[in-house]
Amino acid sequence: MKEVHAMTQNDEEGDDEPGSDNQKQQLIAHLDQAVNAVALEIRKFVMNYKEKEKERFASFRKTPSASATPLPTTPKKSEEPQSQIITDVNKRHTVKNLTEFLPHRPSKTELIERKILHPEKKPQPTTSSALRPTIVAKKQPPLPPGAPASPSIGLQRSPSTDGSPMPRTASSDGTASPSSVIRADAGRSPSVLNYGTLRGMGANRSSRASVDVSADASDTFMLKGELVRLKVGNVYFKHRDQGHVTWKRGRLIITNFQLLFTSDANRVLVSVSLGSISTVQKLGGKTGDALQDLAGNAAYKIIVELKNFQKIHFNFERDKVQKSRKQVYETLKSLGELPPEKCFAFSFKETYRVNGWDVYMPEKEYERMGISLNPLPGQLWRLTYANRQYRLCDTYPYLLCVPMSIYDTELISIASYRSRARLPVLTWLHPKTMASITRCSQPRVGIRMKRSAEDEKMIEQILAANPNAKTLEIVDARPKANARANIAKGAGTEMIGNYPNCKLTFHDIGNIHVMRDSLSKLSDVCGSDDWTFEGEKWLSSVESTGWLNHIAKIMSAVLKIIDFVDRKKISVLVHCSDGWDRTPQLTSLSCMMMDKYYRTMNGFEVLIEKEWVGFGHQFALRTGHDGLNKSSERSPVFIQFMDCVYQLMCQYPTEFEFNEKFLMTIIDECYSCRFGSLLFDSEKRRKDAGVRERTNSMWSYINSNEPDFINPLFRGGSDETIYPVVSMKKIRIWEKYHFRHLPELNTENSPEEAAQTMLKEYQTKIKSLEEELARLKRK
Repeated sequence: MKEVHAMTQNDEEGDDEPGSDNQKQQLIAHLDQAVNAVALEIRKFVMNYKEKEKERFASFRKTPSASATPLPTTPKKSEEPQSQIITDVNKRHTVKNLTEFLPHRPSKTELIERKILHPEKKPQPTTSSALRPTIVAKKQPPLPPGAPASPSIGLQRSPSTDGSPMPRTASSDGTASPSSVIRADAGRSPSVLNYGTLRGMGANRSSRASVDVSADASDTFMLKGELVRLKVGNVYFKHRDQGHVTWKRGRLIITNFQLLFTSDANRVLVSVSLGSISTVQKLGGKTGDALQDLAGNAAYKIIVELKNFQKIHFNFERDKVQKSRKQVYETLKSLGELPPEKCFAFSFKETYRVNGWDVYMPEKEYERMGISLNPLPGQLWRLTYANRQYRLCDTYPYLLCVPMSIYDTELISIASYRSRARLPVLTWLHPKTMASITRCSQPRVGIRMKRSAEDEKMIEQILAANPNAKTLEIVDARPKANARANIAKGAGTEMIGNYPNCKLTFHDIGNIHVMRDSLSKLSDVCGSDDWTFEGEKWLSSVESTGWLNHIAKIMSAVLKIIDFVDRKKISVLVHCSDGWDRTPQLTSLSCMMMDKYYRTMNGFEVLIEKEWVGFGHQFALRTGHDGLNKSSERSPVFIQFMDCVYQLMCQYPTEFEFNEKFLMTIIDECYSCRFGSLLFDSEKRRKDAGVRERTNSMWSYINSNEPDFINPLFRGGSDETIYPVVSMKKIRIWEKYHFRHLPELNTENSPEEAAQTMLKEYQTKIKSLEEELARLKRK
């Protein structure tokens, strides 16, 4: 960096006249040297970081873990100094077997021994009263009997993600919006992150001080179209900070969009969107576990469970139970069971400089693959508007791509033979091998073993559209036993004898219920308050959830698909049961690995719009936004897909234009109901509800704040197909997502992010030099 600075000074202090050829050549030479110096600095930083990590990991393995004692639920007066976490403790350690891909969770004693935790020094008392500052304490209402009298500790909400003041966002009339001053442009859904960090308000999770709010917090954090439904005072919130659990008193505010809790010390400790709430449960009498009244009875409680399986606890004073707790419970229940037509997205009226609804144009995307509306000579696929009125299949998009020799009249018979009328259609076409990836649902075989001549012709023509192969692979994502069991329900799988030159394989990927239970177990393990939950117990508990194993199975199936299409030049037909859960997982990941366009920000947005939104993934049903409260149909299928993308980013950090923040923002908005992009279950229902005309697109926010989601390590992407390692040794827990609500395991200020920050600074410097060079060339 010093060399870059010196070169810049030499450019400024040159003796040549401005614009001379000598100066231009000298500046070009200095620019080349600056780029080489930057690359060398980054290389040295990464090598030093790897060496330090190896040494630290080795020291952990040499030192046996000390037994840790559970932390007290409330702070106690003691002569021992309190401990304060000063760095990230949840780093991965390379050890044998399971520990090679799971994060190590050391005990508190071990952390102090390894100098990761340091005791907080007590201030020395002053001997002279004249040296002591006069402190006037703010008068607070008295705590109820039995409540722990502990100081309020909150987490700061920085004005923006980089700590700089938030810009005022202009409204439609050109004036600044008060709500945009607080939330920037109100882009992400609030969620419980470290119990006081608000993602929806541009928070910085590394902050540790309190957030000052006005006397009326609802006015401070209001969005355009947000209305207050209920305010309740004297509520207690179970607050976790630095491993300690305390109860904070404050106000509970419910709007038509979110649930807010502000402490008496004017700090925002909770902000969750109503769309992210799964269940609300009332507990009272002897079932409470913390606060007690004068008679020794436990206080009355409400537990709010989120759809990411986190739990928020609120306690209410006994004399207020007949009114406040009942009002909170009934308000949350009524607002949490609204149909998608009444979600906050239809009331939210923010303005953005980019129109996200223009991101995906189906005709344009198929033309990028080489398939146009006006067939070219030799074109083996064609576009059809047979589903324009959604009468052919109400969960498919209006534009479909089928083999050239299949007529629209035949599509009706083919659709009637497939479950939910989801007939085989093209997803992606390899530009070199001409091998295709097509998708559909299971055939309606039944116990009578029914056949369809039109369906068999469709499969035959999909094979014929690939001149480089004589076989077709049918990939069934389900376990074989599940596929056979569906025969009794009138469905099943292909009778391979009826489809010449086709091969059928099963890939043992669990259904929505298996994935929901798996993520629930993982959330319980990752959110445990027990600090003795470490070592082998921690590793075996993570393994028992099965989440990482499910990720590995999906990635393994995708590897087989891209091996067929890219290396063996064989076309692949993918389906599961209905073709809207496991199928888009496999097709999306396959396309992303073989097509570098889908690894850019715009390309990834197109991929989600095409494979998930367009082809009818049931977002409303899987996220619980259908208004029917069918909890048995909820499942983290989309979250699991994002976790797979994260695994790819870890193995290929320079191949993706976007970062982890981009993925987490999409997941948050999937549950927030702030934008219309991921509402409803099909393109038809979105069109009927006027989503495009009445709501904002999620991509409007993201593309208006593009620098926040850019990966500085991205180098344009390789044209070659990426082949990740799917061994369990390479599959890891997504720390920033699963641990983001735990302040003691904060992963925000990691060495990886420090390296990315340094790289951004170098890139900014190089850009300024290039602009200066262009200015001199114009003279």
